Amino acid sequence: MTLSQLDKKENNMVKLPASIYRANLLKWDNLYEQGKPEITDTEYDTKRSEFFKLYPNDMYFKTVGTPVMSKYEEIELPFIMGGLTKVENLDKWLDKTKGLLIVVSEKLDGNSIMVTWEDGVITFAASRGDGEIGQNILEKAKHFIPKIPIKEKITLRGEVILKGNKHLELGYKNRRNAVTGMLRKDQIDPKNLKNLSVIFYEVVEAPFNCQHHTEENRLKFMESLNLKIVDYTVISIKTNDFENSLIQLLFEYKTKADYDIDGLVLTRNVSERENVKYPENKVKFKVNEKAVKCDVLGIEWNVTRTGLVRPVVLIEPTEILGVTVSRATGFNWNYIQSNQIGVGSIIGVVRSGDVIPYITEVYEPAVVHNPKTCPSCSTKLKPFKNVDLICDNPDCIAKQIGKITHFFITMGAEGITERTIEMLDVKSIEQVYLLSELEILRKEGFGSIKANTVYSEIRKTLKDVIPSNLLQAFGIPMIGETTAKDICGKLKSFEELFNLQSNADVSIGDVAFISFRDNIKKYQSLYYFLITQGLVFEEKEIDSNLLGKIFVLTGNGPLKRNIYKKLCEKKGGLVKNGVTKDTDYLVTDNVNSGSGKNKDAKKYDTKVITYDQFGLLLNM
Repeated sequence: MTLSQLDKKENNMVKLPASIYRANLLKWDNLYEQGKPEITDTEYDTKRSEFFKLYPNDMYFKTVGTPVMSKYEEIELPFIMGGLTKVENLDKWLDKTKGLLIVVSEKLDGNSIMVTWEDGVITFAASRGDGEIGQNILEKAKHFIPKIPIKEKITLRGEVILKGNKHLELGYKNRRNAVTGMLRKDQIDPKNLKNLSVIFYEVVEAPFNCQHHTEENRLKFMESLNLKIVDYTVISIKTNDFENSLIQLLFEYKTKADYDIDGLVLTRNVSERENVKYPENKVKFKVNEKAVKCDVLGIEWNVTRTGLVRPVVLIEPTEILGVTVSRATGFNWNYIQSNQIGVGSIIGVVRSGDVIPYITEVYEPAVVHNPKTCPSCSTKLKPFKNVDLICDNPDCIAKQIGKITHFFITMGAEGITERTIEMLDVKSIEQVYLLSELEILRKEGFGSIKANTVYSEIRKTLKDVIPSNLLQAFGIPMIGETTAKDICGKLKSFEELFNLQSNADVSIGDVAFISFRDNIKKYQSLYYFLITQGLVFEEKEIDSNLLGKIFVLTGNGPLKRNIYKKLCEKKGGLVKNGVTKDTDYLVTDNVNSGSGKNKDAKKYDTKVITYDQFGLLLNM
């Protein structure tokens, strides 16, 4: 039965025999392992999920991968190389988590391998195969896997990947096909094999003194061996709106990667490796099953405040989840290049969470036309980390506008957009503060009301300033809202920021601290300028009744939400976006609403109050 027949049956709500699902999936698995996929990842995931929901105990789900074809050298794997189950009910899986932390890492789309070193030298390397019998790739692996600085016997698991656009030069349709083809060839071509690399993600076997009972420590152990490890983040399961945080993280990973990522891996931090076909402590998280096919009309290139030139893919207006979508992020220059996205392409687009719609796959490639110069200042663009294009002109007006806009939005100014900054004709944050209301009024496009509003919004950013907001507003790479709060919460004064030399004083991520340390002094003069303009930090009036309480606001109250948020946080409360089991109060303009947040509040037994009641709690 063909895919179209399966689709037709699905639409008619007919339950197919398990044998039909099984036969199709086995065929697709085999073609995928050969690097010749017949259907897209989205179509495959949809059919596999449908099969699992109907027949969760079918024999198909007791195996992993596909059997190794006999013409390749088979080898018995010393440990089971399991697959990952897609998490269907995230809340249920989280409820079974011991401890509070989840390690979230990239789900790489390459070829899974197991590697053993003895006395620092590779002695075993094999692909996954069916999880128990794999393909011996030892002689090939020696050309792209390094030695390690440890004498004990170590076995790790990783993913063989191909970065950049090398697959196009080698004549392959995509990166994964190239990896599969290069590993399956009988002959060994050292020159081509050196294009491959491995990202490691699992400790399979290690000496007793190297064993760790947390996933984070295992990852750090692999990193200490001078090996490239998977990009990961440790998240508390108490994080507000956990699922949306995952979607945001997937978006960020895909934006900065020059290799293929097709989802996330969630691992309970307090856990040990399970030598089974499908582990319980490690699952995969995907969001691409609701992708919609769209026609590409063009590519728009925009300059960010850091000078990176990022693509927005213009698509034929298409309805996705009740909203008409005409633009989708293309992540980065390399993504557009390697996937050959251009006018005439047909792509899969998904709309999830708070991120803008983005591409999950390419059904039909097209000719790609690269921008040669900055769309703002016409400076010749340069590659950046083989992922992005960058404009390195420090006077690029688009970069300046982006930095200024980011600063004022982060500081709480409302209605200050990039267009506003462009109309003000300024080149620095300092110049904005030096503008009088009369000078703003004289600018083209400003009437008296607009000039007064903009001036007032600018000046209000100097009063009752939250220290972490100011640090975040500087725009230092990797210093977002959470990290800024972590840093400022451990210091007695803002001035201490400019003299911090050791991460031990603030205990943030090592990479984030290096970025902070290398950039913070650039903003020292701006800070002292702001003091001359009247910068005043807030004085907290901690209310024991609100201390640590979590509030979520929905609907419209008598005042703007940022005012409620500021008053609440000033008294020790926290305002977050989504209702979770840790939310104490949902503040709404309609306690009987059937909105998603009201439903979540009922689900978690969260107390629902009106804005008037919230005002009483705030002593307004």
